[in-house]
Amino acid sequence: MLTFVEALGLSGIPLLVAGIVGHFVKGQIVREINDKSWRGQQVWVRKQEIYDSIFQQLFRIKSLLRMDLADWWDWEYLHNYWNHTDPRMTSEQYQLESRKLEKLKKEHMEQYEASKEERKERERQKKQAIDDLLHFVGTKAVFLDSSVTEAVDAFKKDLADPAYQDADDLGLSDHMKHLDNLIGHVRETCAVELKL
Repeated sequence: MLTFVEALGLSGIPLLVAGIVGHFVKGQIVREINDKSWRGQQVWVRKQEIYDSIFQQLFRIKSLLRMDLADWWDWEYLHNYWNHTDPRMTSEQYQLESRKLEKLKKEHMEQYEASKEERKERERQKKQAIDDLLHFVGTKAVFLDSSVTEAVDAFKKDLADPAYQDADDLGLSDHMKHLDNLIGHVRETCAVELKL
């Protein structure tokens, strides 16, 4: 005997309704997954761009610090080490060597004086690069791991420490060491955050 639903030919409707509902739910789930994936990709791209900018600024600062350190060593050599000659030299050899070294020192001092504006400009560029880095990290902090902003803040404090303000080998070398540590920390954090 036929049931009323079978007699009317409506026996497939519950299956049809279940299929429509299933298709709708499946489509909704797929859309949500795609939406989350798209947002995740957008955040990843944004973070990657931010880290690229941070690295550019850090390496710009490092390049300027290297030039400062090279200038300091040139100056140090000519002012403190240039006149150290071999004690086994004869008087004539010593006289000849002394004249060469005096000429070299004079040339270097002329170059040093001529490049004074260049060094001032480099110092201005270095300060600007540090300010740019601090501003950039401050404005993009919401996208960054908090340890990066903390490390940049610590680097800023190191730069402001009066003990490191002398433009000597120790101060410049310490700045370079702190900068290298910062670059390493940012590199490790970037690799973790971007899952590289």
